[in-house]
Amino acid sequence: MNSGSWQTSPLFSGLAPASTYSFTQRFAETLTHSASPESTAATFKTDEEVGIMEITNHELRIYPNPTTGELRIACRDVLQCVFTNVEVFDVYGRMQKSRKAEKQNGEWGLDISNLSAGIYFVKIETESGVVTKKVVKL
Repeated sequence: MNSGSWQTSPLFSGLAPASTYSFTQRFAETLTHSASPESTAATFKTDEEVGIMEITNHELRIYPNPTTGELRIACRDVLQCVFTNVEVFDVYGRMQKSRKAEKQNGEWGLDISNLSAGIYFVKIETESGVVTKKVVKL
């Protein structure tokens, strides 16, 4: 074996709950273009529930968008909007704010006036799921 690199790690999708999976990788040699023998199998098992339930976009809205600072978060079905956490991320994925929203007249307020102008992603976690919305801060 002269030189080479490991094959790209696999991306798993379509996994079923409570199932066992295994995979192997090969070291690809770059000089001869031949592959090494398979690695020892790695095995993992999925939990009973796989994934995070998503609230559909039409059930939740954030306004005004664009905003100069104060956002309002409203949900069509108030029972689905028992917030557990609200996080704001910049376009690089860095968290800029994390807090529980305050309920006001069936809506929730979120002040982002301290953030610089730009594009942000607001991740809203509720007891029934998660939704992420893009917001423009002027």
